[in-house]
Amino acid sequence: GTVWARWLGKKTAELAFGLSNQPSQFYDEPPKAIPLYDGYPWFINAINTSYALKDRLKAVFYARR
Repeated sequence: GTVWARWLGKKTAELAFGLSNQPSQFYDEPPKAIPLYDGYPWFINAINTSYALKDRLKAVFYARR
């Protein structure tokens, strides 16, 4: 995010002042919807659980050493 902030700010200013001389990806239609995603991050719990399981397995593995 931080890396792109300056670039996106510059592009937005160019667009606002009419100085943009190159087409941008932002002029096109928004991307198609992502399958199975309606804006609610239902998958976050599964991801957090998988990381917790990895942490537990790692702790068990290193405890045996």
